[in-house]
Amino acid sequence: MREEKHCRTAAGKEPGGAGAAAPSAGEAAAAGVKVLSGTVAALRLDAVLALGFGLSRSRAVTLVKGGLVEVNGRMVESPARRLEPGDRIALQDRGCVEITALTGQSRKGRQGLKLKKFNK
Repeated sequence: MREEKHCRTAAGKEPGGAGAAAPSAGEAAAAGVKVLSGTVAALRLDAVLALGFGLSRSRAVTLVKGGLVEVNGRMVESPARRLEPGDRIALQDRGCVEITALTGQSRKGRQGLKLKKFNK
């Protein structure tokens, strides 16, 4: 049976779990958590994965189809999967990102996002 791996902070607790207070900027940096923001054309897995890990979308598609990406603990093989705030995307051996907020649309119609990146 495959051992399940989940992204965790340095303290070993689920980030944002029940009873967890929002980390301050200093605590977030110490725990290996980065806050990222940017825009994507649509809330698709490949676009958010590319933004969160600094990849091209074509490379993100290859990784998803190769079975290296999980969303909320489940393997996903469709790069077109729609995401929602609160979804956690894990990339094997690279850590994970969580969509923390939607920041609205830009003038050009792109969706703004805030992400938390948890390093492995």
